[in-house]
Amino acid sequence: MSIDQYKGGDRTLLFCLVASMGGFLAGFHSAVISGAISQLESYFELSSAGIGWVISSMLLGCALGALGAGNLAEQYGRKKVMMLIAVFFFASSALTAYPPSFSALIFARILGGLAIGMSTVLCPMYISDISDNESRGKMVSLFQMGMVVGILITYISNSYISGLGTDSWQLQTGWRMMFLVELLPALAFGLALIVLPESPRWLISKSRKKTALTELRKIKREKFVKSEFEEMLSSSSAENNQEDSSWKTLFHARYRTIVICGLILAVFSQTTGINAILYYAPEIFKKLGGGSEMAMMQTVGIGLINFAFTILAIWLIDKAGRRFLLLLGSIGMSVSLGCVTFCFYSGMQESILVFISILAFIAFFAISWGPVTFVLISEIFPQSIKSKAMSLAVLSLWTAVFVVSQLFPMLLESAGEMITFGIFLGSAVLSLMFVWKFIPETKEKSFKEIEKEWTKQDGQVKQNLKTAVS
Repeated sequence: MSIDQYKGGDRTLLFCLVASMGGFLAGFHSAVISGAISQLESYFELSSAGIGWVISSMLLGCALGALGAGNLAEQYGRKKVMMLIAVFFFASSALTAYPPSFSALIFARILGGLAIGMSTVLCPMYISDISDNESRGKMVSLFQMGMVVGILITYISNSYISGLGTDSWQLQTGWRMMFLVELLPALAFGLALIVLPESPRWLISKSRKKTALTELRKIKREKFVKSEFEEMLSSSSAENNQEDSSWKTLFHARYRTIVICGLILAVFSQTTGINAILYYAPEIFKKLGGGSEMAMMQTVGIGLINFAFTILAIWLIDKAGRRFLLLLGSIGMSVSLGCVTFCFYSGMQESILVFISILAFIAFFAISWGPVTFVLISEIFPQSIKSKAMSLAVLSLWTAVFVVSQLFPMLLESAGEMITFGIFLGSAVLSLMFVWKFIPETKEKSFKEIEKEWTKQDGQVKQNLKTAVS
């Protein structure tokens, strides 16, 4: 049957939603610990350093998973690696709920981290591979939406479970239930991946053109299949004439600037403190007054704000553009963190202004750096280095999360809230300057056009980098 005879329907959104389930599990798994910290502290008799290790051990796994994801994706394809991710999520949840020892708990957290790190590379990469230029921003943002929904469901689930039973029941059983809730979506993700087609771009890169065409027909409407297939073939032919995609190639003069900018972009998405606030939200709100139950309800409020403004970002990202949203987010986060820092400086730490400012910070992050970071790192890198470059960028992202989350409780204890939030404020201001100088707009551009745009600006970007360093 020829291409023109095939009468298929566009299932891009459906398959992007399936891939975004990896984001849901990443969000759920990363935030579920927020409701169990107090119980784990008592159950295992942990110090502040021990609590930090429980949190950051998962993040160590995230970094390792991100580092290896690119090679696995290139060798075995996007679909098979995503199925492995589903298995890791399921196993980690079960073992975290019933660890025979503290060491087993740490192993389970690292295993879950591997799944999160791999999913933050593979799922946006897959979505970017199968999306149209005009809607790629919205589609890749579905991954961040999945993470946000996962975090929100975690907060609601944790809040409900924390209201059940006695303190003794919470210590022995409640925290285990928080982790067991994840088993069902992990199983659903694994089953849904069975019907997911492989990335046609990856298949073409492996010279499996016939299979690539078959998979493309499962995704796109017939009137677009021929043109998209030819564009993929053209891109693949151009890539084959370029350098090999070894790790050292990432820092070849041809790619060095764009790779460095991608790494810095990923780091800035975390050093403003978003994950520290999300992970430790109940503990932060306890310090503001109101007790554990009120703290959990306030944390649910954070999840709702995160959700609402991520939806707004998905609507805006292909209209207003990536660069505009990043600039808006950096300005808003700077103002919000400035208010929080001022409140702690002036002794107003129990003021409602602190709570409002934290909600505003979450809103500005959710409309900008949250979804836009994953969109940009999935589209700015040339196809010939995309897998490894995305792995390195996401590795940088999770390394930043690891450092921030490990240091956050110790900074609060030793330096205090004012200095801690002041550091986050400084990072937000620097992120604004970085985007203003170095990040071009990429909305509605093809991968070829994006590469040309970066090549055109390469001289200016290098000059800006030299100026910044000097």
